[in-house]
Amino acid sequence: MEPFGTITNFYPFLTENTRTIVETVLNEADGYDDFVNRLVDLVLFQKETNDLSYFTTIQAWLTVNLQIFDKLRDRILEDDVLRPWVYSLAFHGAQIKLDWDEVPSTLELALEKSPEDWVRVHLLMGGGKFAPALMREKYLEEAEEIMERCPELKCFLPEVYIKRGWDLRDGGNFQGAISHFERAYKIAKEHNDIIRMADANADLAGILKESDIWLAIRKKEEAYHIFKSIGALGWAVVEAADLGLFHTIIGEYDLAAEFYIEAHRISEPIGWKKTAAAVVLARLYCDIDLPEEALEWLKWRTNSEDFTPEVLKKLPSTEHRFYVLAVARTMIQLGQLDGVLQLLNETHKIVLQRGDEVGLINYNFVSGLLELSLGNLEEGMQYIVDSLDEAERLKYEVYVNSALIALTKAEILMAKRFKSQGDLESSGPWMTRLGIHSREKNYPGIKMQHAFFKAEYQEMIGETEAAVLTLQDALTFTDSSGVKTLRKRILKKLEELETSVKA
Repeated sequence: MEPFGTITNFYPFLTENTRTIVETVLNEADGYDDFVNRLVDLVLFQKETNDLSYFTTIQAWLTVNLQIFDKLRDRILEDDVLRPWVYSLAFHGAQIKLDWDEVPSTLELALEKSPEDWVRVHLLMGGGKFAPALMREKYLEEAEEIMERCPELKCFLPEVYIKRGWDLRDGGNFQGAISHFERAYKIAKEHNDIIRMADANADLAGILKESDIWLAIRKKEEAYHIFKSIGALGWAVVEAADLGLFHTIIGEYDLAAEFYIEAHRISEPIGWKKTAAAVVLARLYCDIDLPEEALEWLKWRTNSEDFTPEVLKKLPSTEHRFYVLAVARTMIQLGQLDGVLQLLNETHKIVLQRGDEVGLINYNFVSGLLELSLGNLEEGMQYIVDSLDEAERLKYEVYVNSALIALTKAEILMAKRFKSQGDLESSGPWMTRLGIHSREKNYPGIKMQHAFFKAEYQEMIGETEAAVLTLQDALTFTDSSGVKTLRKRILKKLEELETSVKA
């Protein structure tokens, strides 16, 4: 394995013996994760904590690979300097019971006992992520002060900018976040810190996806290929899953599923990552009206045979709220409503207790689907409008798409119920809005879905020839393999309509 800055930037701070060990392991390793894994195995045989222990713990943390990082759990828990990294372990899915209010005291003890500035800087940057929100900036400023005093440590500055960037993004300052990620990328590139360079680029993509999805996809793909090329498999999993989300946003559902499944192929998800995988795949298949596929992924998460009313009753107390809402949505789309209302009521309490804005978006959306399924069209649409308003405010495009699609479907149902006939273009304002949204954002799969709904409405009002033209036009939007399912659906409907016109 060829050395790069993520590793070599630490060389000035390591003893000659430790550096020799690191270089020997580098020569034997097949890639970054393999390199770190080999170091971890060596450290586990050490009786005392030393610079190799610190270096290896930091590198294991940088892999975001829980299977490697978690091997250090006992060593981290028993050492006062290493102990703050246990919070990162838990964040990445390790099953550890922790009191997060103890982050500051745990960190202060580690800083007290930490022998070297390069270790202190990394401890403080960890505090910039896991400490209570009001204390994070303090820790990042202390890390910067050490770097100012010791300029040779400035190679680690990208991590400070990345953490600040995410705080700005969470606060709604998207331009500020972009500026920080760009700065992190520039400094990381100057120091050949490939991990942080690709991470900053991927983070930038995460911000851009709401405004320029195509640029975001290019940046995310670049990060994904870089991580794969250096054997940073933990990171490759993260980026593959994000590409799944990005392709979901543009309506390329088949390609999205491929990326999610590729992430599983690289590394079998465990803990909350398995939950997240089940949730996103269930959402994807529900979005294209394949709830049976969604159900299989939800069962995969819990190894459950069936979601009976008795099973549903227990879910809010045993599973993550997003998983519970994914189950509720899937059962609604399958027409199996027993126990769903109680499930939603219990989950609503949890969402409100947590002040979870994204959870509320999801809850309102699923509640709207339930009301629609019960025939309460106006009540259902209002729930989904509330979900849409929050999704647009918080700039979550994947939820915006789902809400607009659901509202368009409800609008068509309402038109059928009241036998209303408008013009050829639209069943009403929501179909119009979905069309404008999909065109302005240039989401090909969403444009195809809009066209399918438009043709369904045109057929309903007796304009079959117009419906044929609408579907023929939809097939020109893209021939990407990412819309394979949508194209098949459109071709099947087109064949039915053309046969009807000929008859």
